[in-house]
Amino acid sequence: VVVEGLVALVRDVGDRGRGQRGRRLGRVRDRAPARRAREPQQRERAGRDGVGTRILVAGDNFGCGSSRENAVTALAANGVRSVIAPSIADIHYNNCIKNGVLPICLADEDCKTLRRQLRDNPGAELAVDLDAQSVTGPDQTTYSFEINAFDKHRLLNGLDDVGLTMEFSDKIESFKDGYRAKHGWAS
Repeated sequence: VVVEGLVALVRDVGDRGRGQRGRRLGRVRDRAPARRAREPQQRERAGRDGVGTRILVAGDNFGCGSSRENAVTALAANGVRSVIAPSIADIHYNNCIKNGVLPICLADEDCKTLRRQLRDNPGAELAVDLDAQSVTGPDQTTYSFEINAFDKHRLLNGLDDVGLTMEFSDKIESFKDGYRAKHGWAS
């Protein structure tokens, strides 16, 4: 599975939660958080105004201060499929996985190289290949990334927490039948 597309650069600022303060959170279904996630103070333009962005390339400790799930659902609602940074805050990383956004940690120098190439070539695109666990930059350099097998399985199969549970529906039904037979009032 390869995601190619427009890239937005996110400035390296300490508080990633700026656009998602509690007083400003709206319902995810109204797409307002998605619009706020693209506010100019949070991203540098990369050839366009960020509309249609599929991949974010960010600075160190991306997502720090954005542990609310709305921070990730805003990205996903806006079509962002992957975030690339030297490091990603733990809670934000897990929320990305749960919401179908691939968080990728690359070496700081690799991220700086990608950011420089994207700044120098507005409108340039990246390719993210989850199967191969690689990112291909505008200059066709390929960078490898790590992801654990469970998270990769979730993303490749589009599984949220409910979907993961439903993978075991046969075992759940078998347990329920056995439990009823053993513990039911008339058993």
